[in-house]
Amino acid sequence: MTIARHWPLTVALVLAVVTLGALFSLCLARTGGEFAYAIDDPYIHMAMAKNFARHGVWGVTRHEFTSSSSAIGWTLLVSGIYRFVGIRDLVPLALNILFVVALLWMIHRRFDREPRSFGPTGSLVLLVGVFFLTPLPALVFTGQEHVLHTLLTVVFVTIAGGALATGSAPRSLLVLAAALPTVRCEALFLVLLTCLLFLARGRKAYSIGMGCCAVLPLAIYGAISVAHGWLPLATPIVLKGNLADLGRAGQALSLSPGQSGPAAEALSRLGAVARLLGLTAAMNLLAAPHLLMLILAALIVPIIRVNEDPSGSLHVELGLFVGSTMLHLQFARTGWFYRYEAYLVALGLVVLARPAADAVAAIRQRLARDGPFHPGPAAALALSVLVALPLFARGAQSLVEVPGAARNVFEQHCQMGRFLERFYEGRAVAANDVGAINYIADVRCLDLVGLATREVWPLKRRRSFDRTVVAALARRLGVAVAVVYDRWLLDPPISGVPPGWKRIGQWSIRDRVSAAQETVSWYATVPEEERRLAENLAAFSSRLPRSVLQTGDYLGVTAR
Repeated sequence: MTIARHWPLTVALVLAVVTLGALFSLCLARTGGEFAYAIDDPYIHMAMAKNFARHGVWGVTRHEFTSSSSAIGWTLLVSGIYRFVGIRDLVPLALNILFVVALLWMIHRRFDREPRSFGPTGSLVLLVGVFFLTPLPALVFTGQEHVLHTLLTVVFVTIAGGALATGSAPRSLLVLAAALPTVRCEALFLVLLTCLLFLARGRKAYSIGMGCCAVLPLAIYGAISVAHGWLPLATPIVLKGNLADLGRAGQALSLSPGQSGPAAEALSRLGAVARLLGLTAAMNLLAAPHLLMLILAALIVPIIRVNEDPSGSLHVELGLFVGSTMLHLQFARTGWFYRYEAYLVALGLVVLARPAADAVAAIRQRLARDGPFHPGPAAALALSVLVALPLFARGAQSLVEVPGAARNVFEQHCQMGRFLERFYEGRAVAANDVGAINYIADVRCLDLVGLATREVWPLKRRRSFDRTVVAALARRLGVAVAVVYDRWLLDPPISGVPPGWKRIGQWSIRDRVSAAQETVSWYATVPEEERRLAENLAAFSSRLPRSVLQTGDYLGVTAR
């Protein structure tokens, strides 16, 4: 690769490093010099990685196995690094930066080898676009597996497109098929579609082998999980995906006649059929304009046909992108700090880059020759601009939100963990956000959401997880205090403060970005803990950042 062809990657990497460095400095400025991730979820993986590295326990706490990570490959990777360098907060951040570099290098290498020259300017535009529009900066500061998932997805589709076009069967694709679902389970959608395409090409054995490679690691983990009394699927998949909505649709179809009025029953069944047949995906697509525009572009490109695709790889990649996106929208989630669908945004940009570049080249040639106007290239270029508009807004918003989100986590979740580390080490606590508190403190945890407590999900499934059941479960587990959002207690299914619990104080943050609620409440779950919790909160009050608003009777208590 000559220097002239290499400069776009250099410029893009320099811009990426400067941007990430600036965001890192802004985050530290918002947190008084102490780093915090933009959301609480990475601390769940970090807590599990810490406990696996130190104690050999795959769990949010060191006391028991919990099936709380849907990204088992990522958690194992972080844990392995912890074994060598110790428990370091910045390990996930450093990994994400490394994977950003690898992703940009891989994209540049892909288009540098194009039969038609992509051009250095086009390469730079694409690299910068992928970095800011995915948006990779926000993903880096979530401290999770999404950058790695994006990298592996783009590599997988690139190899699969070439293999399906040429009729080859590379072993590297089998390795990627095994690795991808361990990073994010949504990768199964992409692997499934690829298996079907190979099957349609007559490569039955290779298709079956790829499917086995993808399923085997998850099957092994599922068996381990079941052996420990958990579900075969990790609890985040069960609790956070669209599976619950589709499950309700299935229940509606199985209603016995006469359980409701004829009209209501007919409407319920009709709605259930529609959801199961794709209405869920369609509604989610309408709620995600950035994905909608990418999908429309992918569907229109074969019609415009700016340039021929003699190998057929472009059409394969477009099909994989559209199919994976629709399956994701049907069975998984979007949003929540840009991360769930980020891999699809990056994949769409990479797949659509070639026809966009072809359109620009075609327009230049016709202008230079002063030839007759042809609507195809102009339409493709206009389509590219329309696709970029919602992505620009999304990318710009993500840059603004990262420092504020880090401040939220530092002021709320990290302070909760430090309080519990100081006063309740080794004791049982109840919480609805269990990441930072278990990464920072060594406690026994009752997770009211159910990610880290085995008993919660079956109770929720039976719709019997109410305030009295929570109180009984807390007593059985010896819970001393609870730190929760009041909304989690007052809204269904709990629907009220558990009997015997008394709120002692509240901490409130300002300018909420990523925290679920502005205010967390501290409850004593038994009367004998009320005075002690008030004294502990009073003793810790001076350690809280000044921007945290404290309220409650403990402010009048003399600290011990």
